Amino acid sequence: MAQAADRGVSLLVLPEGILARDDIDLDLPIRAAQPLDGAFMTRLQEESAHNNMTTIFTILVPSTPGRAVNMLVALRAGHIVARYAKLHLYDAFSMQESQSIDAGTVIAPVLDVEGVKVGLMTCYDLRFPDMALALALQGADVLALPTGWGSRPVERAAVVDAAGGESAGYHLLYDCGRGVW
Repeated sequence: MAQAADRGVSLLVLPEGILARDDIDLDLPIRAAQPLDGAFMTRLQEESAHNNMTTIFTILVPSTPGRAVNMLVALRAGHIVARYAKLHLYDAFSMQESQSIDAGTVIAPVLDVEGVKVGLMTCYDLRFPDMALALALQGADVLALPTGWGSRPVERAAVVDAAGGESAGYHLLYDCGRGVW
């Protein structure tokens, strides 16, 4: 965060599940889940307090016993300026996100970042074009989308197009440590 802020970055999008993610030990993220006032978030808020950059990421927040919510958080100047509990859980192939994650119930907000309207989505939400359209109708110029994808760039392009890629002018995705796309 400090390096990005020092370089004048206005919007930093980090990968989905930055606190703990393991595609083999699926219980690890639940064991590592922390409340929004926990040590991990407190440290990120302290780091964010030194600049006006907006930082977007997701962490798991405990919900009911043994379960969590995949929470997208936007920080700016040390404060949570937006949050969103992931609506669409990935239950396909060998992954059953709903076994340990509770889905959100409210569509994500649109956030203003230096005059640019940023719609917030998380990973599998992109497969649902109505969500992208709803954010575009709220004025989103850009969709910020932390992901945990492992697919190739050509597949990602097809997903963006199929999911209503025309709804917002641009999509900003962070691909699980593989780079910005």
